[in-house]
Amino acid sequence: MVEAYLDGIKEAGVGVVIADLTNGWNWLDARCRFIQSLCAKKGLKFCIAENSTGNTTTFESHAADVWKNFAGPDATNHEVYFQYLGKPLIVCYAVRDWFNSYLKIESPFRSRFSLVWASGEDSNINKWGW
Repeated sequence: MVEAYLDGIKEAGVGVVIADLTNGWNWLDARCRFIQSLCAKKGLKFCIAENSTGNTTTFESHAADVWKNFAGPDATNHEVYFQYLGKPLIVCYAVRDWFNSYLKIESPFRSRFSLVWASGEDSNINKWGW
């Protein structure tokens, strides 16, 4: 069923699948690995959306998980992880203050990613809507 769904979105011209982990991190491992492997098989890109509720320590932990398991050079199928502005992308579902705090993090894993802001809270140039 998931394969048929991915076939349909590819036929519709969609090229990137974003795994929505904004309401919980419990899909990160086996389910996201499965989806990423199907993206590799079907010629699609893959990335992850997350919500750390403004906690920069949690955000850094999420970035480490994504790097180690999906986007980094040692991750299986890392070549299909979507790159944005020259780095793997994490979509951040956050209010403006939370997103701005993530941008300021200077840490080993956060710095390896491009971030984009997504939420329904308000508008901004380059904000990705939900």
